[in-house]
This record gives sequence, C-alpha cells and structure tokens, in this order.
Amino acid sequence: MSSMPRQHDGENLSSTDKALLDATLGMLSQGDLSGGESQRKQPRYSPVNTEATVILDQLGGSRISCQTGVYNISTGGALIIIKAYAHKDTPISLCLRTIDSEEVMITGRIAWCSYWDKGFHRAGVEFKSPIDLRHFVDPKVRIEQTSNDAQTLWAERRSALHIDSDPLEIDTVAMLIQNANFSCEHTEVVGSALDMVQQNLYDLVIISDNIADINTVDSIAQLRDNGYGGPIIVLCSASSTQDLTRGAKGEVTVLHKPIQLATLLVMLRDLFDRDMDIVNGTGKIYTSLRPEQCSNDRLEVYIGLISRCARQLDQALKADDYDTSLRICNSLHSSGTGFGYPILSTTASEVIQALNASCSAQESAVSIRSLIRLISRIRSRENASGDAKTTGKRVA
Repeated sequence: MSSMPRQHDGENLSSTDKALLDATLGMLSQGDLSGGESQRKQPRYSPVNTEATVILDQLGGSRISCQTGVYNISTGGALIIIKAYAHKDTPISLCLRTIDSEEVMITGRIAWCSYWDKGFHRAGVEFKSPIDLRHFVDPKVRIEQTSNDAQTLWAERRSALHIDSDPLEIDTVAMLIQNANFSCEHTEVVGSALDMVQQNLYDLVIISDNIADINTVDSIAQLRDNGYGGPIIVLCSASSTQDLTRGAKGEVTVLHKPIQLATLLVMLRDLFDRDMDIVNGTGKIYTSLRPEQCSNDRLEVYIGLISRCARQLDQALKADDYDTSLRICNSLHSSGTGFGYPILSTTASEVIQALNASCSAQESAVSIRSLIRLISRIRSRENASGDAKTTGKRVA
C-alpha cells in the first residue's frame, strides 16, 4: 500500500516582504505575459485577485504547498510565479479566488517553468478542464470568446435529481444546475426518490442535509441499494461537522452552502471528468462491432429485444420470480458479447452468480437493478442516432 505523500509548506507571502506580489506586479507592468515559452490559444486576462495558493505533487512523492502570484488566466490555463522550480507535467492544484473572494480549487499540470528573477520562477499551468472567466475577471472587462458554461462542460444535456424540502434551495439548485446544461427534477421524499432512480437514468443526484427526520447517510445507502451508481452531491451547511461521506458507497461529494455557480461548475467538471465505473456510470455504451460486421438496423432490433428483457426483469424482481430472472440473465449473458457489448455479458454473469447464491430475486435486487440500468444506456453506434460524437465506446 502506498504511503501518503510528504507535505511541507513553502514560503508564505507575508514572510517574503511581498516579493512575490512585487514580482507579479512587475511582470504585469512590463506587459510580458507570454513568458516567451508558448503562445496560448485563448485570450488572456488579468484576474481581480492575483494571490493564490498552489499544491505541487513533486517527483519523489513530496508535496509542496505555497503561495503564488497569478499574472494572467485564460479559459484553459494560467501564468503564475512561484518560489520553487516545477518540472513539466507536474500535477498542480491551484486555489484561485473569484471576484466574490470565494476560493475555488482548480487542477491541472505544469506546462513549462523557467527562472524569472530574485529566486522566483514563472510557470505556465494547463487546466484539466476549462473555466468560466467571468468568475475571475473584472466585470467591466470585455471578455472575447467567453466559453459558454453548458458547452464548456459537455455537449449533450444531462439530468439530475434533487432531494430537498426547502423551496428557496430547490429554486436555487434548479437555476444553477441549468447553467451546467442539466435538466433537474426534485422530490421532498426519499421514498419517491428511490422509485425515481429506478425509473429514470439520472446522471447526478443532489441531496440536502436539511430534510427533517431523514438520515442523509442512510438515504445515500438506500439510493445505492436501489441501483443508482452515479455521483451524489450532498448539500450541507458550512458549520456541519458530520462526515457524510464516511462509509458511503460510490462517489459522494460534499458541497457547502451557500452554493455558488463557480464552485458547482468546478465540482461537476471534476466529477464527470473522472473515469466512472462503466457498470454504475451514466454514459451511453456503444457496440464494439464495425458496420460491416453488424448493421445499425440489426443492432437496433437487438437493443429493442434487450430493452424488453429489462422490463421483464423488472417485473420478475417485483414478483420475486427467481426462475424468470435467471432465464433472462442467461439470455443476456449469452448474447451481449456477440453483439459487441461484453460489459452486458459480464454484468449478466454477475447477476447469475448472485441469483444462484441467494436463490432469490429480491435478495439479488442490487445486482439486478445495476443490470437494468446498464441496458438502458446501450446504444448502437455513436453517430447513428444523433448522439454526441465521442471517442471510445461510451460517453462518460
């Protein structure tokens, strides 16, 4: 088992007689923003807040945390000045302040680094995901080619389920999540949410910790047991001391109130940029077969058949019909790989094992629900029905 990286603090801004800030301002006053290393593709702007904190995961496993000066940012990166030298491709976390002085953590890598002056280095940072400059640049500045929030995140619209009982919070989340190109449904009752995740393929579930008489950790466990495997965001007050992620199954992230759009967008980018478990994810799954091996029409017929199997499997689960459940899973197991969906065969095999071990459909409900959800994500080919163009066999 790997050990945690060693961490030590770099020199604090206050202990350097503001040399860091002076160097940053000097760079700005000279107008030399490119660093002479490479030309950025995106327009660059001076942030309102030039002070930031960085965490560098250096070679050898050490972790350096220090203050930095940011002399410009673009949608895809930033130019910073740091005390330590950083090798190219070093992972970096940059804590920037928005125009509202809210701290936002952005991850990326060092694109280049060179000596500047008086022991300082200037470095180019490439962000893992684009940012919305409107949260960091003076509103009076006209931003060219401002990235659209929805397009910055993903091309196709996603869906979210919000579990909350506060009308103001419900409206706030609905408004903010729409800026991230999500549709949003809400319910005040966890029991209704359990039914909704069985009937709908949500990409995201948001649950508030302020619902009366509800244990948030138990509710998360119930969502997982009902087959929801995607990311969950828990909204909680800043003063909350409860560890809402301890022991939780799957991806659970805490978002402290008050909720701000910049923080939410960064969190969503981070969640959906990760490689999600393909079985419990939410992206579409495409065949691995080439068109000459199997036509789109034939695939669509097969998808219609397995969709009917999913409905029959759902009915068998509700009736605790072990024999029918086993028969359907055997059929899916034998056909999935042949039509270019090996994950379907693998998942069906796991359900068969669960059924044989318990001799009960109800006791195998979690595995069966995962299989039903997986079937609902299966498509023919990525360009066959207007789906978003992507590389690989699925959209994560």
